Amino acid sequence: GDLEASRPTGELLDPDGERRAQLVRFDGQDGRWVAMTFSGVPVKVAKGSIRCLTGDELCGLDLVLGPRSDEVVLAGEMLSELCSKGYCFSHTVIPCSASARMVDAAKEVSYVRVPSEFEPHYLGRDSREKTALVDFDGPEVPRALADSPIADQDRRMGSLCAALSEGLEEELGIRIASRTNLLLRQTFADDEEEADFISPAAPNDAERESFLSLMKRKRVCVMQFVGPLTGHL
Repeated sequence: GDLEASRPTGELLDPDGERRAQLVRFDGQDGRWVAMTFSGVPVKVAKGSIRCLTGDELCGLDLVLGPRSDEVVLAGEMLSELCSKGYCFSHTVIPCSASARMVDAAKEVSYVRVPSEFEPHYLGRDSREKTALVDFDGPEVPRALADSPIADQDRRMGSLCAALSEGLEEELGIRIASRTNLLLRQTFADDEEEADFISPAAPNDAERESFLSLMKRKRVCVMQFVGPLTGHL
């Protein structure tokens, strides 16, 4: 058979030396590969115009989560990274249209600000952002959000965490009994918008107890930068 047509889907490649992408499927009608670039653009690539990416060309990425990635393989590799260095830096390939829908859906959410003394622990040092907890099983989730790719990404992250569960307990002694709801966080557009989100008054005893309980139980955290702005971790 045709060697190029039998390449494994999910392979990472560099079509024409211009864009990093993942193979999705082979189009037998025109003899070209359908691929998805890391920036979410679908492209068609001639059979002779692709080559495999090297590790150095991944620019520090440990893993790439694309539309044709094997979840079992991903979970195994992610576990290996967590065991060896305590974190895993991955890139999720999301179609541009889906990314745009995620940004639009996030506008339908009612955001609040957590107490200032909790912000460094929830959001990281020097992070001041508006946030929203989303329970996709709850009755109050906006329809635009429930039907958006944000819900799909939340399910995928939940599925990946479930796949990691057994290995985390065997290798690190971490038993995942539950997961928190999705925490959406968005950078303030400017100082004026931040001024509209005044930090709540000092938390009461019940809120402090709930916060300390979460910080004590939290063992694995998954963060996903959606954009369009960049982030620093």
